[in-house]
This record gives sequence, C-alpha cells and structure tokens, in this order.
Amino acid sequence: MTITPIEGLRHDVNFSRYDSWGAGEYNSFIKLDEESYALVYKGIWGNQWRQLGRLKTFTIQPDGTGIVEESFQYLFDDLNGNSGHFNSTLMLDSDHLLIQSRDRYNDGWVKSYKVSNGGKTLTEDWKFEFAPQGMVYGWERSLFKIDKDTYGIAYSDYGSDGWIKSLDIVTEEKSKPKFLYTKLSEDNTYMIVQMNEQTFKASSGIGDVEKTDFELTISGGTATLSSPNPTSITKERDRYLLQIGYNGLTDGNETLTITPAANSIFDSHGNIADVSQSNNTQKPVPYTHLTLPTKA
Repeated sequence: MTITPIEGLRHDVNFSRYDSWGAGEYNSFIKLDEESYALVYKGIWGNQWRQLGRLKTFTIQPDGTGIVEESFQYLFDDLNGNSGHFNSTLMLDSDHLLIQSRDRYNDGWVKSYKVSNGGKTLTEDWKFEFAPQGMVYGWERSLFKIDKDTYGIAYSDYGSDGWIKSLDIVTEEKSKPKFLYTKLSEDNTYMIVQMNEQTFKASSGIGDVEKTDFELTISGGTATLSSPNPTSITKERDRYLLQIGYNGLTDGNETLTITPAANSIFDSHGNIADVSQSNNTQKPVPYTHLTLPTKA
C-alpha cells in the first residue's frame, strides 16, 4: 500500500497562549454533497482565552485537491465562556444537517441547518435543548438514526449518568434522490453511481436497493448488454458499485446509460427518484485499449 499526501489547509490558528487548549478540537466532519463538506469544532475566539463552537463549510475536489473554506459561523449566539464541546453531525436528508454540541453552560443542544448554494451555505432553521441541566461527557459521535423521522443521542448528564434519548424530527424535505455522478471502471465492468443522499427500496425509508432497481441501455458500437440490469450491486452509504455484463467486445463507439427503474428508489422521506437523470452516461473504453491481466 502506498499513501501519498495531496494537499492541506490550516483553517484555524492557535494564538499560542500558554493556557490555551488550542484550536481545531472536538472535530466532527461530514460530507454534504459531491464536493461540499461541513466541519463542527471548537476554536479560539480572537486573541482571547475563550474557546467557541464553530461551523464551517469547505469545497474539496473529488481528487483531494482544491481545499477551500467557503463559510463560517458560530454555533451559539453567546460568545462568552467556552462552547463547542462533544460535537456530532448527521445528515437528516439531502437538504438538512443535524448537529449536536454543548453550550457555555454545558447544556446539550441539537440544531438543524438548511443546506443551500451547492453546499456552501448553512442556515440554522431550528434548535432543541435536550440536556438543559448539563451534559458532562460525550466524546463519541453519538447522534444516530432510528428511522426516517426518529433520531437518538447518547451522552452523560451532569451527574455522570449515561443517557439515551430519542427525538422525533420531521422535515418537509421534498428534494428527490438523484445521481450526482457516474464513473466507469478502467475495464468497463463496473460503474459507480453516486447519489445525493442515502436511498432505499421502500418509501418508508427501509430496505436496500437491489440490482433490478437500476436499468441499463447501450447504443452504438458492437457490444451489447447481457442483462438490462446490473449483474451485482454493492452499497456504501449513498454510493453504489454496479457490475455490468456484456455480449461481445466494445469498440469505443458505445454509449452506456443507467437510470433508476420506475417507482423503485426512494429517500428516507418517501421522495422517489425520477427515471430521467443527468450525469448518467458513460463511454466504454475500446477493448483493444484495455489493460488486461497477463498469465504468468
């Protein structure tokens, strides 16, 4: 295995006071879409000792280059004391980010932010104080999803007792699942489909999408498909790896198109993916240009 550093960005700076705990602590980093990310953390306020919860957005290109800070805001309006400890993040849906954090009084909060401007802008739309008497510890990323409208928090309260609380959180999210991009493997046999959010078999937000929930067509060239559906499917959160079967050899003039099957792919709020998609065509490499394994 080879690991090669690509790029780095110092997004916050400690002003080096001896009694400062430092910037960039209690990080929780989450992907918003193909190139957009959000970071919740505790940072230093100016040249003061105060350490405040912060929320930033970044753009990072798919190849790991071009790390750019896009926006910044404080988690809490009160800029006194210390806040922003024990942070956790979770996507409610493709348009809403859920954050857990602790204010200056050690009270636990969950906040929802509306995602807009291509993932560059986050706007707070509601908040709820789940631990009004204080939370002591919560080092782990303790937000978790139970079903499409129910979420949980695990934490330690002011008396150091362990708690699990469930919350009913209903959003009015109407955005449909869609393809962000597709990519064909170098040997033409696998296609990656990146969705804008997690998707499911049923409108209730349960069940895994199956290979028959995607449909393939090919036009031009000499190769045809052995099946109108992928021959296998592997899911990793909001991304699918689909295997493609061919009859004959590709000559480079083919156009491969993938779409959701009608009424087959849903997000956690019951929104259904349209059959018509963009970013869903690929050009297979000619067979003569493929790099194939050789026998020893």
